[in-house]
Amino acid sequence: MRRLSQGAATAALALTACAMAFVPAARASAAAVPHKRHRPTDATSTHTRDWACIRWYESRGNYRVVGDQYGAYQFTLRTWHMLGYRGLPNLAPPREQDQAALRLWHWDLAHTGNPWSAWQTAPLCGL
Repeated sequence: MRRLSQGAATAALALTACAMAFVPAARASAAAVPHKRHRPTDATSTHTRDWACIRWYESRGNYRVVGDQYGAYQFTLRTWHMLGYRGLPNLAPPREQDQAALRLWHWDLAHTGNPWSAWQTAPLCGL
C-alpha cells in the first residue's frame, strides 16, 4: 500500500469532511433539533471535520495562501490584529492560525450568537 504525503493526507481528510457535511441524514438529524441553532463542534481543537471543511473551502487547506485575505482561515489583517496577533496571518505557523480561528469562533459566539459567522463558507460545511 502506498503511503500518502502529509499534504495529500490532509487534502483527503478535508475532502472526506466536506463530503460528510452533505450527507442528507446528517443534515436531517441536525435540523431535527430546533432549539439548537448550530451543530455542536469541538471548540477546543481545529482537528475536526467542521474545521477541516472550513479550511478546505477557505484555502484548500493552504496555510500560506495570500489573496484579499490570508492563511488557511482567510483572515483579514484587521481581524488578525483585533485578535491580538502581529504580522501577516499567512506567515504565522499553522498552530497559531488554528489558535486564532478558535479565538474568532469564541468571539463570534459571544458577540453574534453564531460562532461560524466569520466564515461565509460555513453553510457549505453544514454549519
